[in-house]
Amino acid sequence: MSFTISSNEMITDALGDISQLPDDMKMAVTSRIEKSFKPIPRPRNGDWLAQYEESGQTMKSFQLNLSKAVPHETHNTIYIQPIGSFDHPR
Repeated sequence: MSFTISSNEMITDALGDISQLPDDMKMAVTSRIEKSFKPIPRPRNGDWLAQYEESGQTMKSFQLNLSKAVPHETHNTIYIQPIGSFDHPR
């Protein structure tokens, strides 16, 4: 299984065509791109990415995905599953 850490070029390609965005938005997604999009850490033994190869996803393919979870009359509940310790002092 090979894992590739995304380069700035790969991240920019995944964002797709930003030419129609206002200038301030273009700057927001391209300026210091390595600070805006944290790299996925190299997977360790037992991690999903250590066992399965993911092809990645562009913003456009995400937007075109027809199976988004959209609430409607029979699907109107959000379940929250706590993960980890919640004994941190506030």
